[in-house]
Amino acid sequence: GLILLIIPGLIIAVMLFVSVDAFIVEGHRGSTALGRSLGLVKSHFWHVLGVVFLSAILTGLIQAILSAVGGDSFAGQWLVTAIGLLLVVPYTALVGVVTYIELRARNEGLTVAQLRDDLTRTSS
Repeated sequence: GLILLIIPGLIIAVMLFVSVDAFIVEGHRGSTALGRSLGLVKSHFWHVLGVVFLSAILTGLIQAILSAVGGDSFAGQWLVTAIGLLLVVPYTALVGVVTYIELRARNEGLTVAQLRDDLTRTSS
C-alpha cells in the first residue's frame, strides 16, 4: 500500500504544490495551472519536496502542541483546533507563494517588475 498509493500521492502533491499560485498570480485556469506547476517544479523537485516536508513538520508540531494544551473537553479541543488553523493556514499559503516566486526567479529570472505586471494583469 505504501509504495502503490502514498509515495505516488506525495510525488503528485509536490509537483502540483504551486498550481494555486499559478492560478492566482498568472491567471492560468484548470489544467493550464497544473501544467504550469509541473513545469516550475520539475527541475527543482527535491528542493520543493524539502520545503513541503519542513513545512508539514512545522505545522504538525504547532497542531500537536496546541492539542496537548486543549485538554480533554470537546470545547477545549475545538477552540485549540480553531486557533491552530488560524496560525497554520496562513503560514502554509505563505510557504506556497514564496516557493512559487522562488521557482519563477530560478527558472525564468523573475523580476519585481514582471511580478507586478502579472499581478496587475490578473487583478483587472
